[in-house]
Amino acid sequence: MRQRHVPTVLRWLSVVFAGLFLYSTIVQFNDVDAIVWILLYGVNTIGAVMTALRRPPITILWVIAQITFVWSVVVLQSTNGRFFEGEEEREFVGLMICAVWNGVVTITVRRHETSSL
Repeated sequence: MRQRHVPTVLRWLSVVFAGLFLYSTIVQFNDVDAIVWILLYGVNTIGAVMTALRRPPITILWVIAQITFVWSVVVLQSTNGRFFEGEEEREFVGLMICAVWNGVVTITVRRHETSSL
């Protein structure tokens, strides 16, 4: 995988998000459907680490952003609207964080690559 231009601020934020995603991965081990969430947050951890190392898999991150966004909309349909009180609400927030983060990384890196041409 080739090295890409990743702005310094995005690299530092990637380190922070890698830590947050890793923490999210670890706390999922006692969940009923742990494997799904461990995979989700684990993949996001790897993506954030790769972004910090200037090797973001842009296409994969974009696909993850799209999947987690659609998934969050589906989960939102089963919420009662009181965030952080129910499991579905917390799942929605986690999915949206993944979707927004991967979308921001993808768009930022692509913009920097096209502006440098």
